[in-house]
Amino acid sequence: MLSARESRMETYEQIYQELRNNDKSAWTGDGYPWAWEKLTETLDSLAATGHLPEPGSHILELGRGNGMMASLCFARKGNHVCGVDFSPTAIHWAQENFAEQRISGDVCSLVQLEDNCFDLIFDGSCMHCLTGSQREQAYSQVRRLLRENGTFIISSMCGEPG
Repeated sequence: MLSARESRMETYEQIYQELRNNDKSAWTGDGYPWAWEKLTETLDSLAATGHLPEPGSHILELGRGNGMMASLCFARKGNHVCGVDFSPTAIHWAQENFAEQRISGDVCSLVQLEDNCFDLIFDGSCMHCLTGSQREQAYSQVRRLLRENGTFIISSMCGEPG
């Protein structure tokens, strides 16, 4: 019998395989243009108010998926982006698409990453999928991974789009 974590990982892997097989851009499927517009508006607003690091910064996206959302946006602004995700399909998809755009990633545990190595950690709608001790462990790792004065941004879904 699968643990809750293994079951969740299997579910996300199946979803990414379906998305890729059906030529969808990202997790948002046909809603990608709307989701991209909203994300870029939000990130531009955060940048304008000084809440994002300067270009050239090191950024980690949690729940990065295939890299078509925040990772791509941060990379296009000249940052070095690393992403982690449960889905090997999503990570491989991102590596194929973005090998030349300063985006790297892996299916890994955050404990494998060095201390104090990121200026920004962006939650790509991942933290709301964690509960109890999983969430506590994730927050502990975020604190460990952020550089002094680093920023942690939580992005979560709520309500109906559009």
